[in-house]
Order: sequence, then structure tokens, then C-alpha cells
Amino acid sequence: MNVIDVSHLNKKYGNFTAVKDISFHVKEGELFGFLGINGAGKSTLIKTILHEQSRYKGAIYVDGIPVKENYAAACRKIGYVSEDNVFFEKCTAMQNAEALGVFYDDFQIERFCKQMQAFDVPVSKQYGAMSRGEKLKCQLAFAIAHQPVLYLIDEATAGMDAVFRLQFFDCMRRLVEDESCGVLLTSHITSE
Repeated sequence: MNVIDVSHLNKKYGNFTAVKDISFHVKEGELFGFLGINGAGKSTLIKTILHEQSRYKGAIYVDGIPVKENYAAACRKIGYVSEDNVFFEKCTAMQNAEALGVFYDDFQIERFCKQMQAFDVPVSKQYGAMSRGEKLKCQLAFAIAHQPVLYLIDEATAGMDAVFRLQFFDCMRRLVEDESCGVLLTSHITSE
């Protein structure tokens, strides 16, 4: 089963074409990467999938759900990890999980806590006080806690040390082995 199908996706900003005729799919158990230089359209692709008001031509399906027609249902199937600050800076990891977890049907606070412990990041730590690596781990723990079928990982390892990158990709491999999900990640780091 495909966790995401993208067909003939085109995205423009005025006269500038940011994404041109992209088609691909990611199956359960796959780790699929978009590799390219900065400005190649990788993050634009991810944001096109995630933003409800995104204007594009083509079709995007997440777990068989058409994103244009049923945006909320499609987004509940996605776990998103990026450099963007997607949590409340002045709240702890636990407060963020309790406040935002209600938007997902299958969110399990116990699973979030267990994953945070595995990442060695305290749930009592304020999100704004976390290091960049801890924030990414917190986002990933949150995503894992609602058991998405698709993980969108946007430039998450950029600027991270080699040890963190190894741990991160180890976690990605375990996700696709242990769950019915797929991973779509973007990077400009060719060694990845």
C-alpha cells in the first residue's frame, strides 16, 4: 500500500516554478529521500503537502485520502519533523503533547513519554530551552505517539553532528521496520 501518492505536482509562485511535474509514491516500509541543493524545491514540496491553502496543480493522496478534498483527515495521517518551530516555546514537552495530542485520533501520551525517555529528553523540559537536537527529538516523539502512516522529515539533520545523524537514521529504519508506515525525507547532505 502507498502511504503517499504524488502525481504531476506543479507549484508556482507568480512566474517562478518551484516544483515542476513531480510524480512519486512511497510505500509502507519505505524510506524515500529527496536530495538536492538548497533552493531546489524540497521544502516547497513538503509545505505544499502540509498547507491547506496551498495552490498547486496535480494530485496528492495520503493513505488513499485526497489532500485537496479532505485536508484534515489526510493531515492526521502525517507525522511532521522539521526545523520549523511547531510547538509552544514556553510550554514543556509534556504540556505541548497534552495540548496538541487531542488533534489526533490515535495519540498515546504514554508512547510519547516512552519515546522521549528513549531519546533522553525530559518531558518536563521547556520546549524553548531545548537544543536544536532535542527539539527535533521532541517533534519525532510526538509524531511517533500518534502513529502516522507517513513521516515527513524536512531537512531535520542539517547542521547536526554525525552521531545525531546516525541515531536519527537508526530511528527512521526502526520505524519502517516496526510499523505500517513510510518515511519521506528531504536533505541537501549528499552523504545521507
